[in-house]
Amino acid sequence: LEERVYLEALVQNEKLSEKSYVTHLKRMFRSAFTLTDQDAFHVPMRMIGSYVTSVFSLAFTVRLMSKFFYSVKDRVREADVKVIDAIVYSLQQLQVRFLLATGYDIDIYGVQSVQRNIDRLHDYLVDLSNAIEVSFLVGAVIGISLVTFVWIILVLDFRAQVLLARRGEWQFNVAKVKPYAAMTYVATQASNAIITFAVFSFAATLVTLIFAWSLTWDVIVWVLKTYWKQILTIAATTLTPIVLKMVLKMWFGNPYIKQRHFYMAYDLFEVFIRIVAGIVTALVRFLLATGVNVISLTRIDRSPFPAWLEMYLLLDAGSKSYQGLIKLHHQTNHPVLRVFVWLVAEDAASRRDYQSAVTNGLVNHKQRAISNRWRKTLFLLKNPKIRSYSARSSSVLIRYEGAIDSKLATECETLRRSQMNKSLKEAAKKGLSLEEAIEKGKQAADKLETQYMKRKTKMSEGRAEKQEETKLSSIEIDSATKGKSKQADFV
Repeated sequence: LEERVYLEALVQNEKLSEKSYVTHLKRMFRSAFTLTDQDAFHVPMRMIGSYVTSVFSLAFTVRLMSKFFYSVKDRVREADVKVIDAIVYSLQQLQVRFLLATGYDIDIYGVQSVQRNIDRLHDYLVDLSNAIEVSFLVGAVIGISLVTFVWIILVLDFRAQVLLARRGEWQFNVAKVKPYAAMTYVATQASNAIITFAVFSFAATLVTLIFAWSLTWDVIVWVLKTYWKQILTIAATTLTPIVLKMVLKMWFGNPYIKQRHFYMAYDLFEVFIRIVAGIVTALVRFLLATGVNVISLTRIDRSPFPAWLEMYLLLDAGSKSYQGLIKLHHQTNHPVLRVFVWLVAEDAASRRDYQSAVTNGLVNHKQRAISNRWRKTLFLLKNPKIRSYSARSSSVLIRYEGAIDSKLATECETLRRSQMNKSLKEAAKKGLSLEEAIEKGKQAADKLETQYMKRKTKMSEGRAEKQEETKLSSIEIDSATKGKSKQADFV
């Protein structure tokens, strides 16, 4: 039992290792550098073609997004110039009107304060335009890196699922998935790459823009300095129940509840607290589900829909096309099937080449076809029960129907089969066609059957004559016996 448990643990660890992406990545690198593939696996051209298509699609998407963000940057620069000019012009007009109205200039300290604010606004707008450019570059790099990373994960997952499928372990409902669903894989992969890049690069650009703009940090510093007491109060109110719950969970016992009375009291407290906070919990649950679904869009090998729904309905077209590609690759690129096709193709090529056929002792494809027909004929002759499954069984062997006696019919059929077999072998040695051999076999079988029937008829006639003679002799004996009895009676 100990050895069995140990072996089962080894098998389970090996299965987990085969499902690991790290293991498959190491094996792919090893096969690439050593030029040996022990798993007999290759990435299908459909996946490579989909990645190339995705690269071209991403190039056009990046070009369009770069035009958009750089146009926004130019608009910010233009707005900076116009706003600064308008403010400076307004300040000059204000100074002129104040001078005409009062005869005095505006206080120099006020003018300098306004001028500092104008310079500060100019710096913020210039920094915003620079932040737009930097944030777009960061978002584009993150988006392209994410698409590349997801494609590598997709290849590793495809390799793992194909190798598991060879052992009969499918990770999806194989009865529902059809191989022709792989027709939409290239288009689905390209569109999924575009959506993944657009969503995540745009989100990364916005986040980077917020933190790359100097105004954001100035506002954060001002808020912390002004409202630090309120922020600490909100943080303490939010974190205290979380920390208290973690401590109480450790005190109650894990994984079994030990302090039952304290647990019941805290459970009652949580009931009233959660009733009040139920709306916030539902809102957080909705936001988490939405965020997880958006993140799951990057994985075409995983459906964003619930597993219990996807198992029966297959609503996600992306995961369905990916699963169809796995099934198609398994059916058409299995190592046993490929080696068999290679051997058959090599043998067929050798037969078509006269020199190779003579060297290897092979025949050409026409002779092979004739030989196959002969082999089929002999096989049907030796296995009469399989004749009913053959389309040409009626022309290969003629059943005997003229005998009345069942025993005689069985003997005649056996005799005809053996004679037909013998005739077909002799015709095969002479190089006759199948139709000629069957015809000669029929004639020989009919001739042998006629001789057999004549011999049987003679034997039956001889038996009949012998029975008649025996009957006559018995009648004579009976008459003689009766005559002697009568003579004895008379005496």
